[in-house]
Order: sequence, then structure tokens, then C-alpha cells
Amino acid sequence: MKYTVILEFSQDDGAYLVNVPAFPEVHTYGETVEDATANAREALELAIEMYLDEGRRLPDDPAIVVEIAS
Repeated sequence: MKYTVILEFSQDDGAYLVNVPAFPEVHTYGETVEDATANAREALELAIEMYLDEGRRLPDDPAIVVEIAS
């Protein structure tokens, strides 16, 4: 299953903050895109494992991604 992962650079934190719309409890960050992506993968895997261990249904991905180039 695929889930949308949003990386947003925070000037205040000096890092990429990670948001996963399908799993609101998943929050992480990384100093680089690569670190943030790796941390997101790990956090998402842990969330999925938690859902399955608790017998919960995995959520659908509610995100709609639109890229607009300027």
C-alpha cells in the first residue's frame, strides 16, 4: 500500500518536518530530505505494525497531491 508523505522545510527548526495524512500520529523530521524520508519510512512502518497488532484496519490515504510549477 502507498501512503502520501509530506516533507516541509521549517526555517525555525532548520529541518524537514514530516506529515503523513493517513496516519495523524506519525510525526518525524530530518536535517536532509534523505534523512526525513528514511525517518518517515521507519515511523510509518512502526505505525502500520501498531495498527496490525491492535487489529485495526489500515487507513486509506486521503491525500490528493497536485503539483503546480511556476
